[in-house]
Amino acid sequence: MGRHSHHHHQQFSTHQNPEKKAGTNGDSHSMKKKVKEIAEKLKFLSDEEIGGLKSIQAVVSALEMESLEEVGVSLHPQSRILSSIHYICSLLSTTSRKYFSFLSSKKISKSNIYCLFFSFLAFVFYFELHTSSGFTRFWLKWENVDLRSVECTIESPNLAMELFRPPVPCVFCQNVKSADRVSDILPSEFEHKYAYSGRPVIITDAMGNWTATNTFTFSFLKSIYGEGSRSLEHFGEDCLFFPYLTEFRSLAEVFNMSYERSLQPWYIGWSNCDATTSHILRKHYERPYFLPTTAESTHADWIFIGTPDGPGAHMHIDHVINPSWQAQIRGTKKWILQPPPECFYQCQSFHIDVGPGEIIVLDTNKWYHQTMILPGDMSVTIGSEYD
Repeated sequence: MGRHSHHHHQQFSTHQNPEKKAGTNGDSHSMKKKVKEIAEKLKFLSDEEIGGLKSIQAVVSALEMESLEEVGVSLHPQSRILSSIHYICSLLSTTSRKYFSFLSSKKISKSNIYCLFFSFLAFVFYFELHTSSGFTRFWLKWENVDLRSVECTIESPNLAMELFRPPVPCVFCQNVKSADRVSDILPSEFEHKYAYSGRPVIITDAMGNWTATNTFTFSFLKSIYGEGSRSLEHFGEDCLFFPYLTEFRSLAEVFNMSYERSLQPWYIGWSNCDATTSHILRKHYERPYFLPTTAESTHADWIFIGTPDGPGAHMHIDHVINPSWQAQIRGTKKWILQPPPECFYQCQSFHIDVGPGEIIVLDTNKWYHQTMILPGDMSVTIGSEYD
């Protein structure tokens, strides 16, 4: 049946309308003529002008045309783009073999540069890589990723997140020279003055009935993580591990470090994603009394631990959703706070010490912050975001 259909198609093709066939040939001839004119113009462009052809509009301007419609090329009918690019490459290269051989040649002619450039444009517009949706579809297809199977498809590098961080109004840090130290503060007052204003504050009496101050040690934290815990190998999107300046690659490596390594400075952090461990931890601390009644903490516990008289976290800004509180269970930590670059001329940097039994509330999405562990006891901090 396939052969019969093919034969029938051949018969039909040989009996086409002569007028329609002539019209098609005329359109094709007209297209080739226009493209040949373009090719001739491109030959007279200098190397500097060629280097400036970084967009469709730049090509159009270089050809002294108002739009691509003069060439007979539309951006939306993708087949016409590809056919036009094919014509240009064919005219500018003597043969297709010469075109493909330029990849291995030492010298690249202008004609091959033109072909490469237009082929790249064809590739971009064919797959719609110039649009956010098109680029996303192409990336997911390339990585063979099912968008519905992961919480975060593409992890953004820290540098990229820093470069594209949206600027913030500087009202949050204006006239702020230090952090207030308060106690016995009502949730309503805390909400009005500190909760969402970005102004840092230290609550000095929020851990009066917590048993964590006597319980949370390195040995205790190590003992509550059973073998196979997701937190030990930070397995999963919600299991984060921060090695900072150390060589550790997981929480398991920290808990299994040698005695000699434990004598050297180190500081790490992680988000607890183990439900059993979370239940044990929360037996020893409770929701801070000063949080607004409508605020809810996230389900994840953030834990930071490090040796005394050593470095803590480097200067950075967080990329989380909400402000957070951090309870200094043991040891003393120095916080160095800096306003974001857009606020350098309106706000100032300062540092504060947070001692055992104190809670610092800080919007780490706005304040750049660095920490150092002061001499004394090992530093143990636990905290969470709140909305």
